[in-house]
Amino acid sequence: MDCFGLTYIVKAPGGDPAMWHQDGYPWRTSMGIGEALTLWAALDDCDEENGCLQVIPASHRGEARPLEAVGGGVGGGEAGAGMFGGGIFPEAELVATTRPLIMRAGDVSAHHPCLVHGSGPNRSGGERAALVLRYRPAR
Repeated sequence: MDCFGLTYIVKAPGGDPAMWHQDGYPWRTSMGIGEALTLWAALDDCDEENGCLQVIPASHRGEARPLEAVGGGVGGGEAGAGMFGGGIFPEAELVATTRPLIMRAGDVSAHHPCLVHGSGPNRSGGERAALVLRYRPAR
């Protein structure tokens, strides 16, 4: 595996939600990467109060879709552009299956590039940090 990306995310108290999105679309269109994996490592405890990662189970079976300019709230967040300037709009029956990923500091989540995921706003009084690593098959 070849690491091609690394992002340190700190969601401050009151921090914006990350609208529903899939990681794979920009990788394929801007970098030509068709196969990849995201590792999302919690650096702080993550729960619904501080904007934990939320996923739509089995959504990885769909095609990767581009972000639309304006998104709807994730996890009870307000409608708006969120952290990425937009989002995707999954079907209501898929959104109804949303699952929060409650994680302790040091836990790691691995997900497929087409998995629909996002996070709610940080309603806690503290920061919520994570390290996101992106891997593709070695060339």
